[in-house]
Amino acid sequence: MNKEVKKLVLDVFDEIDEIMSEYGFKRRRNGLIYSRTFGNTKQKVELVFQTHPLGQPDALARIYPWLSVHYPEVNQFATAVLGENIIIDSLKDLTLRQPIHIGEKNERWFIYNESDIKTLSLKIKEYFVKNTIPFFNSLKSIEQYIRMYEMQDKRLLMDDRQHIYFACAYALKKEYQKGYDLLEKRFGKAGSCRTYQKLFEYFEQRL
Repeated sequence: MNKEVKKLVLDVFDEIDEIMSEYGFKRRRNGLIYSRTFGNTKQKVELVFQTHPLGQPDALARIYPWLSVHYPEVNQFATAVLGENIIIDSLKDLTLRQPIHIGEKNERWFIYNESDIKTLSLKIKEYFVKNTIPFFNSLKSIEQYIRMYEMQDKRLLMDDRQHIYFACAYALKKEYQKGYDLLEKRFGKAGSCRTYQKLFEYFEQRL
């Protein structure tokens, strides 16, 4: 990793720390992760960046943060029922992880030289306050996570992994019919049904 480029990226977020702190997010000195907790729920912003990005030969770096949320009870339940499963095992200790830009036009944040720091910091700060923080505020609890699924909120990446965890969240709330209906709709085809057979059986035994 180019230390000089990393220093510029850190300079961008040094300007953002204060406002993130107001929302409960902390970042270690020279760290690339903001994090906060609500009870057992853990939320993070990962400050991912790429040096000399393709298609932008004059850029020193492109910043493209990822966000993640962890509901330990949901993950533990999924592992207890499914055992080893390639889909849930591929993302340890996280319930969801996705690029910060989902369901909207992708903003592109580049650093070309040191003079970009202030302007880029302001742009990212405004985006975090307008979009990222409200998204996180909608995911403080398992109940809110379920509600986001039911509303089909386009800000949330709803892939197969998420549908497994949505079903597990329903199970934790003893909403077995909703959990089973979700599985049937998403994984009802024969091949998928065999893959998630243990989860299907869990709900079937409770209906």
